Amino acid sequence: MPPNINKRFPMKLKHLYGKHACLNRKDPRFKILQVLSLVLFGRKLAYGSWWLHAARSTGAMLFQDGKLLLGRRDNSFDGNKKFSTFGGFVDNFETFAQATSRELREEVCLTILPVKFNTRNLFCMDQRRSSISEQHDMPSVSTIYIYHPTKEELSTLATTKEVSEFKWVDEEDLDAMYKKGELAFEHNYKLAKQAFAEGWHLETPEFHIIHERNGTYD
Repeated sequence: MPPNINKRFPMKLKHLYGKHACLNRKDPRFKILQVLSLVLFGRKLAYGSWWLHAARSTGAMLFQDGKLLLGRRDNSFDGNKKFSTFGGFVDNFETFAQATSRELREEVCLTILPVKFNTRNLFCMDQRRSSISEQHDMPSVSTIYIYHPTKEELSTLATTKEVSEFKWVDEEDLDAMYKKGELAFEHNYKLAKQAFAEGWHLETPEFHIIHERNGTYD
């Protein structure tokens, strides 16, 4: 189903497809998909998870000297040629931390171990309707970690087929890019603004003590 179905399709057709294009298991379309699933993948469709259940994604905001690292997305279905932080979907049998580590390695050649992404730097767990590709308007659970890489860790930073350019930005730069339409995702901008407002761009002992007292960390 193409993105933005709720905007592009007339009311009668929207009613036919149902809310958020979800499939009712008594729907004839579901029976057809069961047969196709058996033929194509060797297993019968049972739960229709890509319609009915939440996808998992994860990402990281990387700060150094008070600035946030953004990358220009390349060869992407969504937000192509625009800037965002880094992340992606959680693969089968991966934890959120493992997926974050893998995505940073694949997208920008950084080697940061999964153990570095934990409850101490878990910025948020967001539950919302997705806004990308075939998952448009579908349920999504996403974690965002905040990490301050060392100079040694950043020494391997490099462009890839997924990210073609880097920018280190402060909050004013971020606002300017948003106004120019240079950012890939609205929610990414809002979360970055929140991180700046709460002082996550700073890396000081005082900051960590304050957040521990407020119960931010386990």
